[in-house]
Amino acid sequence: MERYESMDDYFKEGDLKVKEYENKPIQTIKKVLVKTTCDICKEEIKEHSTYYNIDISHSDWGDNSHESIKSKDVCSDECLSKIFQEYLEFKSETKKINIEKEELINKDW
Repeated sequence: MERYESMDDYFKEGDLKVKEYENKPIQTIKKVLVKTTCDICKEEIKEHSTYYNIDISHSDWGDNSHESIKSKDVCSDECLSKIFQEYLEFKSETKKINIEKEELINKDW
């Protein structure tokens, strides 16, 4: 076995190539929102329109209640009132509703 004066002598540039890198072009695929439809009237919600994002759920099933979550997108106050009426008619002591008014902007996910 060869003896070296120092570690610098052992690791002279070019002696060892543990990892080698290259720049290569790659292709990526992104999930992009292209269309949103109202869950009530089935009309397309146009980009830059205001709409309602609604989550309805309940806690009647204990740990499995996460399966009760329903998300809806609605385009207008009229469609919102229909969803809200369904919510009011649903018989549950633990029902919940979350309504957020948003602007539809198509963007990368």
